[in-house]
Amino acid sequence: MNIRLGSAPQRRSAGALPIIFAVLLFTGFPGLLSAQAPDPKTPETIPLNTWSVPPRTVISIIGRRDTSRVLDPIRVTGADGPSWVTATAVKKAKQEIAVRARSVDYSGPRFGLTYLPQAAVDSLKAHKIQVGTTITQFGWQLENEIHVSEDGPRVLNEWVFLAGGLESGVFLPSLTWLVGARDRGGNEVGVGPNVSVAGVGLAGAAGVTIHSGGVNFPMNVAVAKSKGGMRVSFLTGFTIH
Repeated sequence: MNIRLGSAPQRRSAGALPIIFAVLLFTGFPGLLSAQAPDPKTPETIPLNTWSVPPRTVISIIGRRDTSRVLDPIRVTGADGPSWVTATAVKKAKQEIAVRARSVDYSGPRFGLTYLPQAAVDSLKAHKIQVGTTITQFGWQLENEIHVSEDGPRVLNEWVFLAGGLESGVFLPSLTWLVGARDRGGNEVGVGPNVSVAGVGLAGAAGVTIHSGGVNFPMNVAVAKSKGGMRVSFLTGFTIH
């Protein structure tokens, strides 16, 4: 009869292992089962570690209280890409626009001679005004030269007030409004209405302005046509600008 020692205790320990594991499962790890069984009242959520959230970077500007005045240069983005416009460039552009659209005052005294046709002399005699065919002129011209562009012509606006016949002891006033143009070389031309003792007519003038030492010397030939005939005048003077 063969007796094997130790076989019965081994069977008991082998049968007790499942019982010990079950006890540890229910007593030592209660959160394991609760984590595996979701609560029907709690909505299903997605763990945060499954999302890729890029970090945000905040850049602070130190020492610039008024960014509209201090920040320079200013970055401007257009269709062709970014470009840099400085405050100096903006100021220069404004100055160029102001220079291109400006008015220069060339007002000053005017004096010269006027040739009168015989019909005008006879008409003056009928009014007891004795003058010859040539009379002197003295007066003032209000002239504004408008610069539209640096390379283009200048626009002229002129008012000419003249007193004729002073050498003969008579006063023959006349008023002429001329609108014209002047090129960079000083050549000019203008046309406009004329009012004098001979009546109302149309006047035209052409000439040149000579610049010398800061003084301008205009030299013009004017023709005025009215019922009394055609009068031809030569006028000059000076302006300081």
